[in-house]
Amino acid sequence: MSHRMAALSITLFLLAAGGLPGAQAASIMAVQCNGCSLAQEEQAAIAWPGFIVRFVYNLTNHRIRKFHVVLEVNGVMSGPAGEVFVVGESSRRLAEEAVDLSGYSETSVGPGDAVRVLYEMTVDHAMSEVFQTLDRLHSEFPDVFTKSWPGSIDVLNTPHIPALNPRDIAFDSGNGGSAFNNFIARVRDVMGGEPPCRQHMAKGACDLIHGVKLRAAGLFVITPRGPLLGVSFDRLPTDTEVVYCDEHQACVSVKVSTTSSGISVSYVRALERITNTALPVGPLPPFTQNHSGEHARVAAERTARDLLRRFGSTSLEFTGNPGACTVAYLSCAYAREARASLACTIACRTH
Repeated sequence: MSHRMAALSITLFLLAAGGLPGAQAASIMAVQCNGCSLAQEEQAAIAWPGFIVRFVYNLTNHRIRKFHVVLEVNGVMSGPAGEVFVVGESSRRLAEEAVDLSGYSETSVGPGDAVRVLYEMTVDHAMSEVFQTLDRLHSEFPDVFTKSWPGSIDVLNTPHIPALNPRDIAFDSGNGGSAFNNFIARVRDVMGGEPPCRQHMAKGACDLIHGVKLRAAGLFVITPRGPLLGVSFDRLPTDTEVVYCDEHQACVSVKVSTTSSGISVSYVRALERITNTALPVGPLPPFTQNHSGEHARVAAERTARDLLRRFGSTSLEFTGNPGACTVAYLSCAYAREARASLACTIACRTH
């Protein structure tokens, strides 16, 4: 049975601190260069398109560097619109590469000998702190940074959500029932602010969302053009999947996405993890589902008894050999035309 994704999506708007006078909105890129030498990091910086400030971060060697690329024509440093830059005393000229201006629509500088010049700058203190958090998380949760999506951090038996049953949440997701709505509301309350997130959720999830992604998005970076707002990390997924499971590994997943205005939380899926099958979504029946593997019978029986409980029924029949069951075919239907009770059958087979 295909699992319907709930249509409900809740967006949280986190209010940023007051901005800097004259700050321009931009997205400065932090380019990943893991395992690179100093020279390779510099090459990565000058190779990144454009003339804006960029960071290069190296999780293997635990360092981050800040660079600025300017266009130099006939010995005069210029910006894309011809403005002259004053590079700070802390900047250090590192490298240059020739530029064919005919291919640069982003500059209005006239003809002449042109080069892109790389300068190294001092990394902003706030950006250093963000990188330190990212570097630590990379050591603790490497999959968060190597998977394109989702970066999954399990939140098992979350203290803030002890009374919610993942099977109830999944069942109610089909019609926006109370268990589903209560779960989404609690996740929204917890994920919406850094203090409650750190108190109730897995530390890695909160550090990633609040300590890295949102903080970087609201960070002002000093540049020769003036302060610019916002840093994006190259190759770091924008979404994080947070998973809530019970003791039997029935799990519900939500996706936490970072945006320019805050974060959004949306329901993704609910699974019987031990057999990787979707939890039932109401309303029912009829209902059929196949479970496979060494836990097939156990998973199918848990699902069947949960459905029977909802309908106040007890009719569960086994066929085949329940003691040697590597494939379990579960089917449930109304026991009477009045639809007041449910009857389920589990057919056990071996491969």
